[in-house]
Amino acid sequence: DLSCTKRYAHPSEYAKVGTTLEVVVLDIDKEKRQISLGHKQTQENPWDTFETVFPVNSYHEATATKRDDKGATFQLPHGLEAFSPSKHIRKEDGQPVNVGETVTVKVIEFNKEDRRILVSHSRYLDDVKSRADALVRAEREKEANESHTAIADVQRKVEKETLGDLSALAQLREQFGKE
Repeated sequence: DLSCTKRYAHPSEYAKVGTTLEVVVLDIDKEKRQISLGHKQTQENPWDTFETVFPVNSYHEATATKRDDKGATFQLPHGLEAFSPSKHIRKEDGQPVNVGETVTVKVIEFNKEDRRILVSHSRYLDDVKSRADALVRAEREKEANESHTAIADVQRKVEKETLGDLSALAQLREQFGKE
C-alpha cells in the first residue's frame, strides 16, 4: 500500500532501496513471520476530494499513457490514472487514441472504494454531437416560428371579406344583370 493515486507493480517503481518512508503496520503474521506495511495510510485519502473533482458525466483533459487490446490508461489531472475500454477510445475518424495523445474524456464511472475511474472519449464526442444537433434543431425551430409569425402578420393585414361586402356585391350583380 504505497499510493492512493497510482498502482505500482513493484515497490521499486515508487521508491529506491534505502529510501526512508513513513509507514503504518497493517498486519503481523507470526506464523509466516511477515509484517504488512502501508505508506498511503499515513496521508489523508485524496479520493474523498477526487469524488467532487471527477464526478460521473464530467469532462477532463487526459493523456493516453498505455494501450493494449482491452483499452487504454489515461493520465488525468492531479496524478490520477483512469482506464478506458477499447470501444471508448475511438476518435472522430474512427481511429483509436494513441499513446501520448491528449484528448477530452468523459467520466463514466467513479468508484472510490476500488479507486477506479472509467473514462470515455467516444461518449464525449457523442455529447458534443448531441449538443450540436440540439443547437441546429433549436435554430430551425426559431426560423420556423419567425416564418409562422411573419405569415400570421401578413394575413392579419390583408382585408377580409365580410358578409356586408358580399351583399353589396350581390346588389351590384343584380343591377348589372338588369341592364
